[in-house]
Amino acid sequence: MLGYGVFFRAMLLVLGCAVTGCATDEQPPPQAPRSAEFRSEAGLLVVATEDDGNQLKVAIERALVRAGYRVVATPDEPHELVVQVDVSVTEKQSILTVYVNGQVKKNYTAHASVSLLGEKHVLDVQTFDYDVDDGPSGDSLSAFVSAVGGRRVSNYLAASGKKRQSEAAAAAATLADEEDKKEEAQIARRRAEARKEEASWSQVVLSDCTNPTRVDGCDATKQFLTHFPAGKHAGEARRAVEAGSVLVAQLADERDWLLAQVQQCREPQASTDCEGVSRYVSVHPAGVHVEEARDALGRSQTRRAQLEQSQAQKDARDAVRAEQESAKEAAKAEREQKAAERAQCKKDCIGNWCFTLKPGPFEICMDRCIKANCD
Repeated sequence: MLGYGVFFRAMLLVLGCAVTGCATDEQPPPQAPRSAEFRSEAGLLVVATEDDGNQLKVAIERALVRAGYRVVATPDEPHELVVQVDVSVTEKQSILTVYVNGQVKKNYTAHASVSLLGEKHVLDVQTFDYDVDDGPSGDSLSAFVSAVGGRRVSNYLAASGKKRQSEAAAAAATLADEEDKKEEAQIARRRAEARKEEASWSQVVLSDCTNPTRVDGCDATKQFLTHFPAGKHAGEARRAVEAGSVLVAQLADERDWLLAQVQQCREPQASTDCEGVSRYVSVHPAGVHVEEARDALGRSQTRRAQLEQSQAQKDARDAVRAEQESAKEAAKAEREQKAAERAQCKKDCIGNWCFTLKPGPFEICMDRCIKANCD
């Protein structure tokens, strides 16, 4: 038998619960059967259209997570379904007035409409009412969670998966087709480049370069290498240029020596008569005729210095003469400008001051106007 004290405390607890209600551990809503494989893959985004729906939104998210669904936090995360929560809250009428801390406590009831949306599809709509203070019931949440796992949703997700697979296959086929076209274009470009190279190679006469008789004997081969440095015939062209380089250098040496006019340098008549020889020494420092060229430059050095001095003096005299001529031209131009200005001034005197006067006063008026304004 229970003791009197224990019985009394038990009765007090029962009476207290009857008056104020006893807090109990929150029990999670029953989970929907985990029969659909897509639950671990398909994402759900829960959104509340108004602030009044935030309480229900959080409850739905928790119920979905407990049931094994993947719930995303933001619209940017990949998801296949949207849970739209619409809640309207109204004040609940009561015949009893309850005061809390001196204020009338108001109770509110909520009417909820929870829609399960796919892309351009409404898959399910659940409606229920609940007290705002208590929150939605476990049965209401369980019913909605079961709808999420229903056959209609499963069929929709299966169809969406097939559609995505089809679109992915089409995109892959398009990409493969584009890659094929790029490869075909590259092959066409390579073939065109090969035809162009062969046409250019047909214009090259290698013997002109390997056994040149002119300074420009290797120019065509060098031009081919410039346009096709990695071409099929590039190696052959380079060997030809290397084989003919010595003869080409010798031919260039002889050509430049003839152009140097060494005899003119030995007996210069102008300060510039040795420029060709100087150029030869600069271009061919180890040339066949370099010693002869330097001898001519050394023998004519004194004479060229005298010619340069004479030329400098002549240039100075010419500069002074040109400056004097320029000064004369400037003075002449100034005189002509002043004469034109005086003539215009006289016209102004006639037109503005003296045109109404008789011959005697006219001459006096003109003389005074010219002295005052034109001289």
